[in-house]
Amino acid sequence: AVRRATPRVSRHDLARARAVLDRPADDPAAARERNREFHFLLYDRCGVPALPERIAALWQAFPWDLTLHDDDRAAASAAEHRAILDAVTEGDADRAAAATEEHVAGGFASLLRALGGARAGDPFDD
Repeated sequence: AVRRATPRVSRHDLARARAVLDRPADDPAAARERNREFHFLLYDRCGVPALPERIAALWQAFPWDLTLHDDDRAAASAAEHRAILDAVTEGDADRAAAATEEHVAGGFASLLRALGGARAGDPFDD
């Protein structure tokens, strides 16, 4: 979705994405909302209306909230969001997609640790 969205994102969208990332997230609910808003600002511009709907359904299947209290993951996530936005801003769709894949995998790994310390590979390999 981010690969497809990259050429479709406007300057206004980029400014909104920057503002979302700059907004403080002082509690887990604010962090959750900011995270979702950033991602779906991009996903919604992919040009395939059903794709953000599918992503939203998958999003609901994972208890991402369990990692919001982890300062290390929060810092890593913020850096990953910036890398995604930088790639989109530069119009580099492949780099934006790769940065998003890395971000999702990092979030999944953090979630597994929060649930019991297990390690796993790519959550989408099976």
